[in-house]
Amino acid sequence: MGKFLKLLRALPKDLRRKATVHTSMGNPHFFRLATLGDALLNLWVVSFLFERGLDEEEISSLASEYKSNRALYFVVKELGIEAWLETAEISEYSYASMFEALLGILYLHFPLKVIFNALNEEILPILERTYPNFKNYWQELWRRYKGRLTVKYRRHNGRFHAKIYNNGVLISEGYGRNKRTARNEAARSLLHPYNKGTMAKKVLLIAGDYAEDYETMVPFQMLLMVGVKVDAVCPDKKAGERVITAIHDFTGEQTYSEKPGHYFTLTKDFDEVNPEEYDGLVLPGGRAPEYIRLNPRVREIVKHFVDANKPIAAICHGPLVLASIPGALKGKKLTCYPAVSPDVINAGGEYLEVRMDDAVVDSNLVTAPAWPAHPKWMREFIKLLGVDFVER
Repeated sequence: MGKFLKLLRALPKDLRRKATVHTSMGNPHFFRLATLGDALLNLWVVSFLFERGLDEEEISSLASEYKSNRALYFVVKELGIEAWLETAEISEYSYASMFEALLGILYLHFPLKVIFNALNEEILPILERTYPNFKNYWQELWRRYKGRLTVKYRRHNGRFHAKIYNNGVLISEGYGRNKRTARNEAARSLLHPYNKGTMAKKVLLIAGDYAEDYETMVPFQMLLMVGVKVDAVCPDKKAGERVITAIHDFTGEQTYSEKPGHYFTLTKDFDEVNPEEYDGLVLPGGRAPEYIRLNPRVREIVKHFVDANKPIAAICHGPLVLASIPGALKGKKLTCYPAVSPDVINAGGEYLEVRMDDAVVDSNLVTAPAWPAHPKWMREFIKLLGVDFVER
């Protein structure tokens, strides 16, 4: 038994349960402890990465991996403490939150030096096995392929996009502030796929009557295709009930036409949604965003994803929902259906006019102007979720 696990087991069981009984089970202490533990985890991770001489972007990239839900889920599994968690629904996020809450309670009862020593001895090796040092990715890939690699670069929205080819075949791609970091990120995504051994991802899709037909059904089906669990909901409706969709198309007039689309069956009761259980959010376009954004619970749910920096995919009129939440789009680069751009700008976002088949990525947010962008929009969202796939 390592030092960290010994510290946890040294806590009285009743005290430890303040960090292992989830908020969903009525524990008022859980969220506050998890917030404290997250701050402690950030301090520890950044401090030891800084000591290794990594540059700013390397620290940022590796720190985000070390603190990710899937990394902390691995830690919980390796420690063998999964059974400690008491929650209404199991997910990587709930395991990660438990680990952070445990860190928070340790901070209240042990000196910081003791906790950091325990983390260095027992937790750091787990994280390093899961996410090897960022600096070595390209070198490792070069050795593995015996130098039979070429890299092509393209600058896009102020960042570099690197594509790695083996004998003319595309095997991976990545983005970075400069060519070196973009190349390393491409190598990392191939050598150390995010979702290796992780639990299935879970996404919430918020629809409504007259949501755009393609923009509702296609992402729902694409996510299911790659193994993501999707809960589709609508305010004031239950699982098994339906929403009517709308088909938007251009037929020669000054704006799009609107025709009735398919009925889309919802998969979960809206009143039962707990946003903490989800890894990502999808906001389809169409007419629905105009009215679902008026629902206080919709805004509360979406705000959780914004505050937690979880992946969000919004298309067409979908950003209207984000624009209704103060600060959600402030400083963000995004796109949308052009008629929505004034709302985006007024909400503090930076509107980017792109082709109808293009998408914009800014941190956790992926946006697109309309359904022709589905392939790129969903590809970038799936990457943010950490589901491993490589364009071949």
